[in-house]
Amino acid sequence: MTMLLSFILFVMSFSQETQTAPARGIVYFSEDNGRTWENKSRGLPDGIFLSDIAAAPGLLGLSTKHHGIFLFNFASQAWTPLATVPTVDEIDALYFYSNKIFAGTKNNGVFVTTDLGHTWSQLNQGLKNQTIRKFICLGQKLYAGTNGGLYVLHEPTRRWLLEFGESGLQVNGIRELNGDLYAGCNRGILKKGKGDQDWKQIMPGRSLHNLGVDHNRIYALTYSELLVSADQGVSWKSDQKGMPPKYTFQVIETNNTVLAGQWDGVYVKQGERGWVLSNQGLPKDLPVPELIVSGNTVVAGSSQWSQ
Repeated sequence: MTMLLSFILFVMSFSQETQTAPARGIVYFSEDNGRTWENKSRGLPDGIFLSDIAAAPGLLGLSTKHHGIFLFNFASQAWTPLATVPTVDEIDALYFYSNKIFAGTKNNGVFVTTDLGHTWSQLNQGLKNQTIRKFICLGQKLYAGTNGGLYVLHEPTRRWLLEFGESGLQVNGIRELNGDLYAGCNRGILKKGKGDQDWKQIMPGRSLHNLGVDHNRIYALTYSELLVSADQGVSWKSDQKGMPPKYTFQVIETNNTVLAGQWDGVYVKQGERGWVLSNQGLPKDLPVPELIVSGNTVVAGSSQWSQ
């Protein structure tokens, strides 16, 4: 009888876990600064490879490697594709700027639409490298990180101007903190201080795939660990406490809460405790390479799964 009762309890427990386990979606929303999450993948086709998420007032979009670009319809709570795909090339970067949608590609530079994807035009004048890794608007200027350096868009002439560059220099993340600009590259960090004319290297010998900031610190996302600086990049220390020994994809801040996208979900920074996993509503072991704030909503995206 005891064995039978134990078996029944095990089956009931397994059944409850199976029923309550979150479905494996692609995009999840959090309305409470990352404490709980809800699957918001309706409208997205199966098998897509998510490459970027972009947000602007009233707009939320995502790009995929080979399935085009989708916008979130807040009324229907579903994703809808743009009218056309800008290129057969891989789309790696997405951004909303100046009432336009910018798509950055693997080999063919930048495509722009002003009519929600019904028509597209290329915007490559001035680019010496047409592999686009990142867009960001800082100081009312649009920057593009490429495999050959950092460019800024000169809107009157529709031309990209080189900020700095050299062959093979991948610019993987661009951030601003207290008026200073930082660019995370495969050859360290380049910094342009407020009022400076030139960029200076502040972290030689490191390869970064992204940067993050909160209200007074900058985060260097290397391929071996997460580093943080509270003195404008003069000194750095490890900020890996509480997270697995894997590299971090994203670090963002919302409402004085710092979040990190990791290989097994989303982490919240809690002072001396370090990082604490905050995965209620997320599937177990969900890699989160994309993490962005849209209004009061935190958006987490993934199309990769760890075992």
